[in-house]
Amino acid sequence: MLKNITVGLMLHASDLEKYNSEYFQYAVMKRLKICIRHHCNLLKYGKSIDKYTSTILVPQLIMSYISLVINGYILSADGVASLRSFEILVFTFAIFAEFICLAIQASDLKDQSISVISAVTASDWYLFKAPIKKALVLLMLNAEKGIVITVGGMIEVDNPLIISIIHKVFSAITLLKALILDEGV
Repeated sequence: MLKNITVGLMLHASDLEKYNSEYFQYAVMKRLKICIRHHCNLLKYGKSIDKYTSTILVPQLIMSYISLVINGYILSADGVASLRSFEILVFTFAIFAEFICLAIQASDLKDQSISVISAVTASDWYLFKAPIKKALVLLMLNAEKGIVITVGGMIEVDNPLIISIIHKVFSAITLLKALILDEGV
């Protein structure tokens, strides 16, 4: 990260001269402030995305869950022999694909927003003077939580949510089959 900020500054000077130069430190700090400002704006944008999508995702997640359970139960009871079963299977895969796309994109957004921390730690931050180090620490503290998309402000949408929903769907299908079998006896 800092390599991109220092590109084009004092090309003729050695590293020792660069890092001891007030001009170099000032120019890097000026560029770093721009990066921090952009990063803060992106974090605010991410919070806005979460704010506006959080309530919409509640019924979406509930409907997806219920559809997957009902369709899974129908498919497990009927088998995949009829045309109706094929249509239900296609519909179920469409619902699941939509859910997976949402979760993967939200997880990727979170990972990218947190990657600022690893970019700073992988750079030569220790060569700079105290004001730049302080700015980098503040940047890392801002990036610590990252951009998180939630469902109703409660459940974080990310890759582990996919596995969790799959487990819950299969558990609900098994429970539904057991209840209906007990009722039939």
